[in-house]
Amino acid sequence: MEYILPLLLGLPSIIGALMANIYSYTITDLLKKNGFKASYISNSFEELGNFTHLINQTTDPIKKAEYKKIMFRLRISIATMTLGVIPLVLWMIFIY
Repeated sequence: MEYILPLLLGLPSIIGALMANIYSYTITDLLKKNGFKASYISNSFEELGNFTHLINQTTDPIKKAEYKKIMFRLRISIATMTLGVIPLVLWMIFIY
């Protein structure tokens, strides 16, 4: 029973990390399909810059909106992953 609370406190961070990975791989896939050099293992910051460049150079408004949604969702998942750790850390400091 005592292990359920830390799991529940860390759950948003775990979900955020999984979603960030999914969107990161989606971005890498889109970059490869559009002729950019991309790797599934490294250069993630460079790929974010390339993805922003892809968003800006896309003329199709539907694709541009889709790409912007992917970038927004990636940012939200990274924020969820990062901020989801705070309750767990506070629990570890003050209660555990």
